Amino acid sequence: MLRLVRKVQHLVDFWSLVHVLGTMLSFIAKPLQRRTVHERIELRARNFLSALRHCQHLQMTVEHAGEQGLIIKLPYSDAIVGNPVTGVIHGGAITTLMDTCCGISTVCYLPEFEICPTLDLRIDYMHPAEPGKAIFGFAECYRVTPAVIFTRGIAYQDDRSEPIAHVVGTFMRMGKAVDQDNLKAHGDEEGA
Repeated sequence: MLRLVRKVQHLVDFWSLVHVLGTMLSFIAKPLQRRTVHERIELRARNFLSALRHCQHLQMTVEHAGEQGLIIKLPYSDAIVGNPVTGVIHGGAITTLMDTCCGISTVCYLPEFEICPTLDLRIDYMHPAEPGKAIFGFAECYRVTPAVIFTRGIAYQDDRSEPIAHVVGTFMRMGKAVDQDNLKAHGDEEGA
């Protein structure tokens, strides 16, 4: 029973996030039309990241977003250290960074915001991150189909040519964000 309650809570949290993102996008739609393509992409990436509570907690920031991809910074913190003796960041924090980076990179390629949950994510770790330094995630979309978006990226510290990890991810396209008024009208038509 407890598992069912947790699953329902996760679904409620997901659809709450969908609603928040849809509402947020409706507020910025008009100003976006007056911006350059690069400015629109960067604003969408920053807004998407700001809506993800766990990313706020980890203090992630968008360093760059454009048609060529996305860079997100994960600052070093004692809270994300996996080995207190060495000070090395836990692999789960790097996984979170790269899943987020690959997921948000979809806004760099799609003409409008879409809900795109992770289908698959593979990370190959090359070496541990150096303690005390921020980690940067770079991701790009290399193929977009009507149903799936394919991404790839790297986690690095000082130099992209010396990656901490390589990542490939696939994301399911679910369409545009849900508009609350449209959802209510649709529910009324079905007698809900």
